[in-house]
Amino acid sequence: MVFRKKIGESGQTLLIVVLTMVVSLTIGLSVISRSITNVKTSTEEANSAQALAAAEAGIQRAATSCVAQDNCNIASSFNNQAEFSTRVTQARTSSIPLNGGNIVPQDEGIDLWLMPHRTDGGLDTNASRWSGDLTIHWGDTTTGCGEAALEIILITGNPSTSTLSTIRSKKYTADPCSPRAGGNGFDTISSPRPVTANPHTLPGKTFQFRYVLTGVDRVADGVLVRIVPIYKNANIAVSGTNLPTQGSIITSTGTASDVQRKLNVYAGYAILPIEYFSYGILSPKSQ
Repeated sequence: MVFRKKIGESGQTLLIVVLTMVVSLTIGLSVISRSITNVKTSTEEANSAQALAAAEAGIQRAATSCVAQDNCNIASSFNNQAEFSTRVTQARTSSIPLNGGNIVPQDEGIDLWLMPHRTDGGLDTNASRWSGDLTIHWGDTTTGCGEAALEIILITGNPSTSTLSTIRSKKYTADPCSPRAGGNGFDTISSPRPVTANPHTLPGKTFQFRYVLTGVDRVADGVLVRIVPIYKNANIAVSGTNLPTQGSIITSTGTASDVQRKLNVYAGYAILPIEYFSYGILSPKSQ
């Protein structure tokens, strides 16, 4: 028996072979491309993790070696080729956002140190204590009844002496909501020692209300001020002439291969336990 090929049959076979090769090549390239992408992603993730770890190591190194110094620079590298570069700066300005610009928790508060600190982070009891007009800023909106009230505890005197008889404390209260202040007795916008609706702007933040310690309340021989938000959390800032620094800003950049990770950390000075204000200085003899 004799078989004869039909005209065009060999062309169809070639076409099928070519299509099969194209499909196989497409699938192969897709697999290779995905593999390359996965390898690249895994490498970038590993480098990112190493860079982040290096930046964190820089933060830790700075916190133990130069946290209270100004313009302190440190750098180091590791066996895995990762490295960090860290800078510590002390903010010197007439306006200071407290708690590094972060929220101050309700009923806990934050300390504003009016005594300078040494480079090791301890209080410099031999330095002059701060004196001047002190302005406290807070409030995100112009609606006073939607904002926190403040309890302000001012401590003055000379803690370097052998007796604490020179230490004095005085409490102030401020509330931008007049109806609410009718029940709590806080100073309000219309009180003799008024809360003022006067916006104050710092980079990235505007504070709507302020309370000023001036005149007979002007700070003299200040040690610290504890500022406690009442009713809700609050962002708080202070302003005054030549206020002492309140901590350090640590900027650390970690690098691994071509990946960089940057961390900014606010390292504030130690604060006094809240029990100290409740049961220590705020006795019946406090002024």
